[in-house]
Amino acid sequence: MQGFTLPTEPADRRKFYFAAGLLAICTIWLAYYLISNTSIPKTTQAPSSPGWTVVNEINTKLIQDHAYADVGLALEQEKPLKVVVNGAVYRQSDLDKLPELLKSLNADPEYDIKVELLRR
Repeated sequence: MQGFTLPTEPADRRKFYFAAGLLAICTIWLAYYLISNTSIPKTTQAPSSPGWTVVNEINTKLIQDHAYADVGLALEQEKPLKVVVNGAVYRQSDLDKLPELLKSLNADPEYDIKVELLRR
């Protein structure tokens, strides 16, 4: 049984070193990928701007009403405060009451309502 010998021709030697280098790079990349994906995920911090605080408070109050459980708010602009309201409701009466309900929860932001009516 013979052992492994390095190629003697210069072209074969370049191919061998290129393949060995490529294999090393791929092995390092694979190890990095596996380590970074299996490590403990970092927790993200909630934004602490005044606009996000207001939107979070309004959203918490809004979803307490079962009719608006599928409605959510997103901050569009900090100054002046603009909020996008997305989601869906199941009754036309709930859709009609939504602007007044939002104004009663907090009258400061300008609301852009993109809520649709779903039929059951």
